[in-house]
Amino acid sequence: MDNIDNFAQQPPVQTPIQPPVQAVNNQTLTKPFWQTDVFVVLALVLFWPIGLILMWKYTPWRKWVKGLLTIFFFIGAIPLLFIWTLLFGLKINSFVGNITNPRVVNQSKLYSCLPLNSEWGKCTNIKYNFSFEYPIGWNYVDQSPEGLGFSPSDKNIIDNLVISVYSSSKGSEEEAKKFAKGYFGSSSRQETTINGLYATKGYTTYSNGDLNLTAFILDGKTLYVFSSSPVNLKEKGITLNNDELRAIFDHMANSFVKEK
Repeated sequence: MDNIDNFAQQPPVQTPIQPPVQAVNNQTLTKPFWQTDVFVVLALVLFWPIGLILMWKYTPWRKWVKGLLTIFFFIGAIPLLFIWTLLFGLKINSFVGNITNPRVVNQSKLYSCLPLNSEWGKCTNIKYNFSFEYPIGWNYVDQSPEGLGFSPSDKNIIDNLVISVYSSSKGSEEEAKKFAKGYFGSSSRQETTINGLYATKGYTTYSNGDLNLTAFILDGKTLYVFSSSPVNLKEKGITLNNDELRAIFDHMANSFVKEK
């Protein structure tokens, strides 16, 4: 009985009163729009590389769904890249090169080109100290890494050069001379000297009548090369026949001088 009386006399256990719940503002908490599923789907349709990044980073989609979509878009890109290469592949290298190393028509980093008369100008290589003449009415542009290209047209000159001048170094003078002598077939090769330097000239006639001309001028183990690309004349609709091209090419190569 005493235990029952004692239990009855104990104060009742009080349940702690919870603080009142604060009312949440009426503003709805939402994700930024670029993290929403709708935006991610649009990004996948319009520009899938960005869409894939957003999908993997922000969407709660299952991983196998993300994986299938990733495979789908990468496989779908293969034929597009193939078509792009067929259409523009020849210009991809020059496009990338122009971004990393812009080339400006009629301005050069290594060559100083000045007019001599109404027909010819003279280009001097500042680094290697040689010069040659070029048609004063033609445009020129730097070629990578240290060449110079010429065209009578000012349309897309970087990709459509008609005559190029550049240098190439071999392991020894003997190796350079062997290369110059063996580049052409015996029927087209002509050994000569140009301003005291050993040189070879030659040509290749294509089935369509185009004439490709090449000249090597030897200075020690260094070869200075003049080369023509007549196919670019037709692409630009330039009326310059093989005889005219040969005359201009020969004048340029024969004017080569290694400055003292």
